Amino acid sequence: VRFFLRDELNLTEYLMLSFSLGFDWLFYSVSDQLAPTAGNPDDSGSFNFREWNPAAALMWNRSSALNAYLRVSTSFEPPTTTELRKEGGAGGFNSDLEAQRALNFEVGVKGMLPGQLRYEFVVYRIWTDEEIVQYELSDGQEYYGNAGKTERYGVEAMVEYEFVPGLIASAAYTYTEAEYTDYNTRGSDFTGNQVPGVPQQHLYAQLR
Repeated sequence: VRFFLRDELNLTEYLMLSFSLGFDWLFYSVSDQLAPTAGNPDDSGSFNFREWNPAAALMWNRSSALNAYLRVSTSFEPPTTTELRKEGGAGGFNSDLEAQRALNFEVGVKGMLPGQLRYEFVVYRIWTDEEIVQYELSDGQEYYGNAGKTERYGVEAMVEYEFVPGLIASAAYTYTEAEYTDYNTRGSDFTGNQVPGVPQQHLYAQLR
């Protein structure tokens, strides 16, 4: 279930404040119809997540060539059913696994320049609590847990140009630093390590 409310307020001719409030309720339920045995425990169980997510943005729309904005928001990412499996193949859900929550901050400019040139440039920072990470035990199976805190920051840039009607070139570049700021688990301290699976640089270009 998702509930979402959004509104905008014009502060001046060019300055606008927008705000929103979202509520998520996610409910998991599994009913195991097989008779429990020593090698096949009862996998029935239920689990739910509830979260409020506010956001606000301040936008300055002076002209189509220059639009600046500042946005602060929160986000909520619950685990999937696969990530909720218990260690050792026990039945039911891993009730110790928390949803991942983040505070997002970004400031940017975008606009359309004469000659059909569109651009956007953004600087961002993301603080995450209870980030969901994968780990492996001696049984060779993969499980999921929470990693404490992470921090991401970087820049994104995009440009798009229409040379002639119907022929458009575009390019986008992202630079990201992502690291654990608090991650102690099973006697090991991974604080300061880079978050795996997050490329530091990403470049994309196309002609269509």
